[in-house]
Amino acid sequence: MADDRGFAIRQILGDWRKIPVFPASIGLVAAGAIIAVLAVFIVGDSGTASFHAAGGLPYFQGVAYFNDGEYEQAVVAFDNAVRFNSNDSEAHRYRGSAYSKLGQHQLALDDVDKAIELDPTLAMAYDDRGAVYQSLGQHQRAVEEHSKAIELDPNLLFAYANRAAAFRDLGQPRKAAEDYEKAGALFHESGQYENAIEEYDKAIAVDPNYSDAYINRGAAYENLTEHRRAIVDYDRAIELDPSSALAYEYRGGAYHSLEQDQRAIEDYDQAIELDPTAAVAYDNRGSAYHSLERYLRAIEDYNQAIELDPDFAGAYANRGASRGIRGEHLKAILDYDRAIDLGATSPRTYNNRGAARHNLGRYQQAVDDYSRAIQLDEDYASAYSNRSVAYTELDRLSDAEADKARACSLDAQLC
Repeated sequence: MADDRGFAIRQILGDWRKIPVFPASIGLVAAGAIIAVLAVFIVGDSGTASFHAAGGLPYFQGVAYFNDGEYEQAVVAFDNAVRFNSNDSEAHRYRGSAYSKLGQHQLALDDVDKAIELDPTLAMAYDDRGAVYQSLGQHQRAVEEHSKAIELDPNLLFAYANRAAAFRDLGQPRKAAEDYEKAGALFHESGQYENAIEEYDKAIAVDPNYSDAYINRGAAYENLTEHRRAIVDYDRAIELDPSSALAYEYRGGAYHSLEQDQRAIEDYDQAIELDPTAAVAYDNRGSAYHSLERYLRAIEDYNQAIELDPDFAGAYANRGASRGIRGEHLKAILDYDRAIDLGATSPRTYNNRGAARHNLGRYQQAVDDYSRAIQLDEDYASAYSNRSVAYTELDRLSDAEADKARACSLDAQLC
């Protein structure tokens, strides 16, 4: 388990910013007196000295001041951290960043250089050094430093955003847009959709003809259920690149979310024509046909999706739903079994398999599936309603009444 110095200090002190920050001119003895007790708590009775642990307090004070924008105080705290442990690469990096914020670029470079000397794998130090070069107008050197940071940590989001700014200032708009888009994608993957949109906005601002940025911004709007705004972005992406299968596929998804399934199918048709190997497009078109109650046609699309990708869990689950509605309950159960084996363990999949088992008179198995669905989503009204009916078939009337009441409390239409 990684050593979390901050956690240990927080448990003991709560808010370490309230403890005085000793100027670097005060000797180690004076500064160490107040921290000695802290070191005992961290080190325990092992008898092993922990010089770095004792230096943790000013380090975390510095981080707190830095995060609050109090950069002069942060520098003083990191001065103390470095005096306690001159080999603390993170303390040098943070102090360099604080100096940079204060416009003291040479001091900033000295510290980030030292941080990299101490730890050549410290990706954020390269990113920080790139930011200093950017502030000095040395944009090409900034690009090189941010690129090294990305090489060391491909998920270092701000390195892409910082490199994008350097590319922008070098007059390379497409490279800048690609980096802003990558920063947006990393926000997007972590569920920070508003932040993702801000980065996509920057990509579009620097290169208005970059179609991928419109596609990804549209996807972020979709995640925020702003389907019409998403369609505007997909329209623009298609205008810029009519051969983009992904833009048609995503716009089809937005139309499907708006229950405009015929328009969705038209877009999926175009996506499939452009990319006949797109299993997801077949699956999505199947869902649109399912919504239009064209179940046989939906099953054909799910079959094609599975042929293209035999491990496509969602396609098995969706085919099971269409087969279940057609009364093909045994086939539906086989599809749900396969979907679950492949990882499609959503409450809906268990609820639907429960319904198929229910329709075959397998009431206890149905209860087991409904219960699993409820375990995954305790507010799943349909699962309570379905389990209530299964309990009735098993003559468990009190359980049935309790589930019926719960379903009614969650969805008045089930009362």
